[in-house]
Amino acid sequence: MAKDLAAARDLAATLGVDIPLVEATQAGIRQTLQREDESGADDSPDEPQAAAPEEAAARGQERLHRFGLQMMDAAYGPGFSTQMPAEPSGDPFIDETTSYLFAQVWSRPGLSVRDRRLLTLGVAATVGRPELIQIIARGGLTNDELTPEQLREAALHLAAYTGWCKATAAHAGITAAISEHTQQETK
Repeated sequence: MAKDLAAARDLAATLGVDIPLVEATQAGIRQTLQREDESGADDSPDEPQAAAPEEAAARGQERLHRFGLQMMDAAYGPGFSTQMPAEPSGDPFIDETTSYLFAQVWSRPGLSVRDRRLLTLGVAATVGRPELIQIIARGGLTNDELTPEQLREAALHLAAYTGWCKATAAHAGITAAISEHTQQETK
């Protein structure tokens, strides 16, 4: 068993994959399989001690955090992630936004980033927050996923489902994103 776990760790290290369950198992293997002869001597093979489960979990969280930052930049444009801490901060909302929402939800197969953006745009429209809509629309423009015309059409379409007042906020956010994007393109 110890050799199999060591082989799994070696393969994971070669591939750059974190395997906290194997590391946690290996950390406890000495206690589980330890044999002492009558003199009290340990006859188990000498193996390097694996990282404690907490350390392995922390490394996994750091890896998820880094991937979440990369996904933020993929979703909203290069440099967007600089608004977030480079390492897990200890603030549950900030850390879960990075390591769960972006690393595990936005990166899932089944929907493209564009599809997820349109869904998020629709949800943001229901709360009538133009500043959120501006961020979402800016990401679509930056990544060439949506054109200004498509975003304007989305605002009109959303009006039928969210109501004109909330769609007015969506239109304001979309218009601000288009204006910002157009100004950056002309520079």
